[in-house]
Parts: sequence; C-alpha cells; structure tokens
Amino acid sequence: MSMYYPQAALSLKVRWENFGDTNNFPLKEDYSFNVLAKRVRVSINDYSTADTFDAEIDYKNFPFDPRCIRSVGVVVAMQDSRKIFNTDNSLNPLKISAENTVFIGFADDQSISFDDAKRVVRLEGRDYTALLIDRKYLGGPLNLEQPLDLIIQSLLDSLDETRPLKIDVRVPEALPVVASYFGSNSSNDPLSGKKNTRKDESYWDVIQDLVARAGLIAYVELDRLVITRPRVLYGPDQAKRFIYGRNVKNLEYKRKLGRRKNFNLAVRSLSIEGKEVLEALIPAEATDEWSRETGITNLEIKVPQLDGEGKPLPEKDLKAAPYISYRVPNVENKDQLIKIGQEIYEEIGRQQIEGSFETAEMRTSWLKVVEGKSQFEEFDILKIRNGTPVEVYIDQKDMRGLNKLDGSTLKMNFLKSRGYEDKAAEALAKVLSNPRLNGPLYTKAVTFTMDAEQGFSANVEFINFIQIGEKYAAP
Repeated sequence: MSMYYPQAALSLKVRWENFGDTNNFPLKEDYSFNVLAKRVRVSINDYSTADTFDAEIDYKNFPFDPRCIRSVGVVVAMQDSRKIFNTDNSLNPLKISAENTVFIGFADDQSISFDDAKRVVRLEGRDYTALLIDRKYLGGPLNLEQPLDLIIQSLLDSLDETRPLKIDVRVPEALPVVASYFGSNSSNDPLSGKKNTRKDESYWDVIQDLVARAGLIAYVELDRLVITRPRVLYGPDQAKRFIYGRNVKNLEYKRKLGRRKNFNLAVRSLSIEGKEVLEALIPAEATDEWSRETGITNLEIKVPQLDGEGKPLPEKDLKAAPYISYRVPNVENKDQLIKIGQEIYEEIGRQQIEGSFETAEMRTSWLKVVEGKSQFEEFDILKIRNGTPVEVYIDQKDMRGLNKLDGSTLKMNFLKSRGYEDKAAEALAKVLSNPRLNGPLYTKAVTFTMDAEQGFSANVEFINFIQIGEKYAAP
C-alpha cells in the first residue's frame, strides 16, 4: 500500500445578505475565500442529473451565521499532496487549481450544528446541470438554421447563471446544422427551420432533445458543457486497472435476470445523404411479434416510485427509465432500425451487469505491454469520471488456480476436480474462456469522500456496456 497525504479545500464565492438595502453597494459584490473542509463528499452522477457535493467545516475555522449569506458559489478541490512539509519545513497546504478541481457549482443549503461533541457548518449543493434543470424554457421557437453548438451556446448565454459555461465539443467532425432533423423544410412552412418547445420543458430538456436528434449526448463537466458521441467515450484499451485484494475492497456485482429491464434504448441513424435522422425507441416502438417472443412489453420502461404515503405511484405518473443511446450508420428504413434496436436491446439485456467497488487508494498502477515491452502506468483516481472504463481483477487464493489456466479444457478439468459434473464443467469452462466475459466496465457514477479523521475513499459504480459488434456499435 502506498502512502498518501489527502487534502480537500473549498473555494467559496459569497454574496452577503443586504436585507433589502439596495444602496449598500459593497454587499452587491462577490467575495472569494478558501476554507479547509473537515469532511467533503463529491458525487459525480449520470448525465441526466446534477453532480452534488456536501461538506462539513469546523465552525472554529469558519465562524459565520448562514443568515448572512445570500448566495454562494462553490469549487471543491481534492489532491494527494504527497508530502506534509516543503523542503524549508513550511507546511504544504493544498492550492486550488484547475488540475485538482473535482466540482464546480453552488450551495443549495447551509446550516450550523452545535452539540456537545462538535460545532460544524454544513453546505450542500449541485453543479451547473441543476441550473438548466430548474429553469423552464420560455424563449419560444428556436432557430435551427445554424450549427448545433451555436444554438446551445445561445441557450446558455440567455441565462446569467449559465453564461460562464463553455462548450467543449469532443467529436472530430463539425457539428451539424440541425434544421433538417425537425419537421418540414418547405419554404412555405412558417415553422421551417424552427423547433417548437413543449409546455414545461426545461433548458436541460431542450438541450438534450437537440443533441439527441443529432445522435449525440451532452453533459456538464465542471465549468464545461461537453458534446460527444453516446456511451463509448473512451477506448477499451484505456481502461484503468484495479485489483481486488490489493487496492479494492467491497467489490459487488449484480445482474438482473428477469425480462423487464431497467433501461430504455434509443437507436439513431443518419441517412446516407445526411439529411435525416431516423430514431427507434425500444421497447416503446418494438413490434408486437418481438414482444410476444421475448416477453418484454413494448411500452416505455418506467422507474417504480412511491408517493408520500409509501404507496406505489400509478404508471402514468412514473418517470421513464434512463435511455442508452446508440448510433447506427446509413439505415434508410425505420422498420430495419427497429429490428436492429430490438437485437441490441436483447444483447444488452442478456449481458447487463452492474456493480460497485470502493478503494482507499488515491492512485492505481499496473504494468502494460506496448510493442513487446512492459511499461509502468499510473492513474490518479480523482480523475475518474462518468464513462471512464475500468477493469477489476480478483487476486485471491481461491481464484488463482482457475485464473492461471488458459483454454477451456484446462478450466474444465479444474472444475471437475472441484465437484462439477462433466457436462456442467464443459459448458461453464467455455463461458469462462470467452474474452467478452472480462471486458471493460464503464463508470456510471463515482463518489469521492475526504474526511479529516477517516482519510480518502472512492466508491465507483459501474456497468458493462456491451461490445455488440461493428455493424451495430456506436461509432
């Protein structure tokens, strides 16, 4: 185990309460200062929801009454300082920078708690995603006769609080002009090149609809709104390696074996001419024949919820389960796209495995063979984000005998020696020898916790996004 010197700090941008005194100009300004956190937790969630933070600050180091604060912006930094003292014996405090920032957002709640054991100030908040989710879009039809990033930039600029967000395009080609994705292009149509918004749509709903029409996704990362291709954000060869028994604890895998899955699927294809995007939503648009054969209802999958009295909400009031997006090139026929979507849905449904692990390490390292030579690689765990591929190996005595055996025949003999019947051992050995079994796992969410007494920990939730073959895979 390596030695770490974890530190966390908060940079606060505070606007003090003026109690209605609009002529008190100093109280109209923002004031910035840094504080050390007694405990801070940052949760990087899935793309559709906001990242969150909560922190406890020792009142002795930060004596203030929350009634004095009108609003507060928050930057959270975490870092392995690698040493406590500098060479001149001075303390080596954490200095907040772009490199060690893990959260940018604002505080929703503030409180002070006094008891016999401790006095702490508590802050909780969300990132910029929440500002876009909370604000209804009232701007009227959008002009779509311009590239996608310019449309989204205009949406961000229309709100004072999201104007600081920068757009980060992570696709190699220029973003499309999206007018052709929305209805008629006739010059006689007064809404040609426009997008009407639905009642109660938020800014985030509008942005997600725009990028989805182009077969892309958008999410907020710190102070940037990232536009990229869906799901396959990093190559599998870039997977970060962890080993249970060395730098991983509390490893858990789970798999839903039932027919009713906890996700929906959106498969999109840009036509050969590049003038139309077809979309198939599965299982909502699946055929009746497929539904009968698989036992999966061809209705949008909803997330079960309870009301305030603990009773299940009716189906009509439930929210849709998350959509997994795939792009399929050059499909001209909607029926064919639905057929492809059904196959993808079954493939994911058969193999979808979720899980989580914890680590108290701040770095993970491994040997990698490049052009016949071994080289040492190291990764800062604080850089894990939604979509980062990870691999988890098991280094335990009860698994070593099986893991060292190459080929299904040797594995079959090993399993027979452990009491498996011949046919069962042969079938299981083939499954264990399939390279797809140990493919990369993709990070679904990650929570970093820094505690002055307990130290650092990271909890990583993952899912095995399926490699479904070149003809269907998201490009």
